[in-house]
Amino acid sequence: MAQTAGVYAQAAGRVSRVFSTKNGPALVLEVQLSDRDKYPSRVTVWGADALPAAEGDDLVVKGWLSWRPSEYQKRDGSTGHGVEVSLNAPVLVSHTPAAQLPGAEDPNAPF
Repeated sequence: MAQTAGVYAQAAGRVSRVFSTKNGPALVLEVQLSDRDKYPSRVTVWGADALPAAEGDDLVVKGWLSWRPSEYQKRDGSTGHGVEVSLNAPVLVSHTPAAQLPGAEDPNAPF
């Protein structure tokens, strides 16, 4: 039996997207690693069927972290390089639902 090495890690961030695949639900966490970072890093969390998450929620999850290099086409036609980061077998540590906007549930609200 082949074994793969992995890193058991914790990721904390805001859910930017929830989606489904043929293997079940998944989500994307936006993780701000430093205040100096212009853009957040993204971690795809696979096997998220046990996570009570919606877009905008703050989550802290533990699981097996993996990464691999990726290439993509830039607007100018050149090839860009990045890293795809995934977290598998997630375990929920903390969940903070997104704050409701004022009037979001009021049927008489004008917007």
